Amino acid sequence: MSQGLVNLIFSFTLLAIIFGFAFQLIFSKKRNIRDLLRRGQGYRSRQTYDMAIGCYQRVIELDAQNKTAMENIAILQARCGRYEEAIEAYETLTEFEPSDLRFFNELAQLYERIGNEEKAIEKFEASLDVDAHSVATYIHLGQLHQRAGRRDQANDSYLQAIELDPIRTDVRSYLATSYLSQGEGEKAIEQYKIVVNTLPEDPQGYLQLATAYNQLGRYEQAVETYDKVLNLTPNVPDIHVELGKTYYLLRDYDQASNSFQIALDLNPDCASAQYNFSVLLADQNDLERSVQYLELAFYNDSSFYSLAEVEPVFESIRNHSEFAHFLVPNKS
Repeated sequence: MSQGLVNLIFSFTLLAIIFGFAFQLIFSKKRNIRDLLRRGQGYRSRQTYDMAIGCYQRVIELDAQNKTAMENIAILQARCGRYEEAIEAYETLTEFEPSDLRFFNELAQLYERIGNEEKAIEKFEASLDVDAHSVATYIHLGQLHQRAGRRDQANDSYLQAIELDPIRTDVRSYLATSYLSQGEGEKAIEQYKIVVNTLPEDPQGYLQLATAYNQLGRYEQAVETYDKVLNLTPNVPDIHVELGKTYYLLRDYDQASNSFQIALDLNPDCASAQYNFSVLLADQNDLERSVQYLELAFYNDSSFYSLAEVEPVFESIRNHSEFAHFLVPNKS
């Protein structure tokens, strides 16, 4: 056998060994990554978040571009309240996947949470650069403007979302709430009516509409709407209380009393029903029963002390011995 052939065989053998070793390293690395991801998911499911983060960080050490590990780190850091670390992870994800608007939206919400509104708006706008038809992004942006008191900008964002998806009732509810806060009651009512017409079996829409009618002083329409809520959910004490409060505003004391009694039949410890019934009885000068219900309300929910102290109906009888006893909370 010639020396040249020997050298060729040796070279092929050496290359085979090198490639075999390289493949072994690659497969071993992939196996380690799979094992670490599996362990991380296990820790996450048991809510042992720091251990899970540790597993995902080891994956990043092996594969700096691993999107699954980085996304889990971002989610869990945010869940643990470590917002700066979560932001760092999401910023990296936007570099990995610049076309994934989810990461921009998560970043925006985290920046808002730490008080960096400028950055939050920047990230929402970056999300819209990725997808100008993202309803979710317009909703998030509208909520950010609404929380900051920029109602006109909030309305614009909600209207953009509605234009893209007219049947999104949650957006119409947000828009209606914004209109109410601006004193534009009729516009709010219009949006709530669209909600209940779209979802006629959903009591929440009727409840929002009834609340809006009350805020506008349209009590008869509020009563009609609360009745529709109760047709759908008859056994919710708080709704009977709201109906009773509306009857009280109409000076229909019999119907108000009946509504409060139904609420108490459904939940004998309903503090809201007890308090409002006490107000009704005080207004009718039935002091003994008013005191009884007021005491029960205080017992079940001490927050009603502060309401009672400024309740106009109690003002004329504030010095009555029975009321004075309850309207001054025991500090001991």
